[in-house]
Amino acid sequence: MEVIVSYNNPRNIDEWNALCKECGNFVQTTMYSEISAFYGGKSIYIQVVDVDILVGAVKLNLNESRRLSFLSRRLGQFGEIVVAAGRDSLAIVERINSAVEDLIQKLKPCVFTVNSFYGSKTLLCSINKYKCRVVDYGLAYLDLKNSEEELFKNIDRNHRRSIRKAEEANLEFLVSHDPQYVIDMLKETYSSQDKTGPNPRYVETSIKLGEKYGVSLLV
Repeated sequence: MEVIVSYNNPRNIDEWNALCKECGNFVQTTMYSEISAFYGGKSIYIQVVDVDILVGAVKLNLNESRRLSFLSRRLGQFGEIVVAAGRDSLAIVERINSAVEDLIQKLKPCVFTVNSFYGSKTLLCSINKYKCRVVDYGLAYLDLKNSEEELFKNIDRNHRRSIRKAEEANLEFLVSHDPQYVIDMLKETYSSQDKTGPNPRYVETSIKLGEKYGVSLLV
């Protein structure tokens, strides 16, 4: 297997995004790189190729200040490594870790952050020679490939009760294109908590990006 490292774009954008789609990993797509650009970051694509076929990959984000790059340079993984079905994930992750280690030696970032978005710990970069800061987003999501009955069965009983009450009250769901509804809901949610909520501009950008590429729907 060969490892290819490219900046700004992978060697084949369609091939990259197809593998991300196969793995159900939107944050590793080139489309989500528009979010990284929101923070002024650059994307680095590490691709594992076998007989000219992309079998594994990870996108890293590079952020730095133009004035003090050597003091502010941050490198990070956001979202798990993607691996093609039927491939040896352990071998692919090992090759990616080696490439990441070489990048760290070359770029000399002040910090390397690993962000688990979907909760797959085995698909995160692990560099033994470098202290990594690991962040787990604790994302709650549902696999919509399951039947409606199976999804409902796996929901907490208190939530099931709330859903039944909403059905009895003839609650209607409307499609909206206004991110302000979500921003207001987040403000209300975090107003009674010690934690601060996400950046409103980030939320707005994320929602508009999802609608732009047809991967999300605001209801």
